Amino acid sequence: MVRISAVQMPVADSLEDNLAKITPYMEAARGSDIVCFPETSLTGESRLPYTEVEAAVKSVGDRARSLGMWSIVGGYARRGNKIFNELYVVNRDGDLAYTYRKKHLWKDEKGITPGKTNRVVATDFGTIGVINCWDIRYPLETLRLAQEGADMVFCPAYWYKKYGTSEALGAMAHAAAFQNQIYFVLCDAYSEETAAESRIWSPLGTLAKAERKECIISADINLTDLKELRKTFDCYPGKSQK
Repeated sequence: MVRISAVQMPVADSLEDNLAKITPYMEAARGSDIVCFPETSLTGESRLPYTEVEAAVKSVGDRARSLGMWSIVGGYARRGNKIFNELYVVNRDGDLAYTYRKKHLWKDEKGITPGKTNRVVATDFGTIGVINCWDIRYPLETLRLAQEGADMVFCPAYWYKKYGTSEALGAMAHAAAFQNQIYFVLCDAYSEETAAESRIWSPLGTLAKAERKECIISADINLTDLKELRKTFDCYPGKSQK
């Protein structure tokens, strides 16, 4: 059994304010194997030097180590003369296991450099992948992670509800879960302008759903069940089925 949590929280343009929310939410997720936070959960719209973001990731890592859980946070980071929208996967030991740079930028992300690559991350509880918000619009991104063996894919987001209903967003996420035979986690930010209906999906449907409020959702998943579903539907694109 694997326990997954996702935190639907407001995201400020202050690293300090965001950390002040992330830390207690990590405590609230105690017992989870992994907890996911929204897109740019560390920085909001602030474009900060990577050294500052790195220090915040280390703070998240310290708490992750004390709680024995994996964590996913993100932020805008300036590296040299380029700015990236990054996700940071932190392991149980508090170490930065992977940095993903968003490949498919939203139209308002002016001056941001898109990433070029992505890969899965091996954990002690399964293989995971991460995509970032508008990446969900490109199904091949999730397919490639499934082909590399991902059991679950996490999608932190800051999804403006005026550009797409929560139903449309949910349909894309559920389709990703079913078509790739994976668990899929959508972790949206909470504000008046976001869709704010974070969910955890199995291939067959919703396991946990957030209402339009600040909250944490959790679900217990069983990778043995996932293997059985893959046999039943015979459509898993992962390496083991080739």
